[in-house]
Amino acid sequence: MVRIAAFGDNDVDCYLSDGRMYPGGNCFNLSVFARRYGAGTAFVGAVAEDAAGRLMRATLAAEGVE
Repeated sequence: MVRIAAFGDNDVDCYLSDGRMYPGGNCFNLSVFARRYGAGTAFVGAVAEDAAGRLMRATLAAEGVE
């Protein structure tokens, strides 16, 4: 199995008008999409201890990213 470690950025797009947040960022997206295609992946980057950070961690866990 291919294993990929993505080091770097993440961000959360916040849409106040409808109260939604969407996680993303280059390295974040790479780790999620590579995992969906069967690679073992890990995301390495700074993640805050706020609602956006909790969303990031929950999304990575749900996608099977280490």
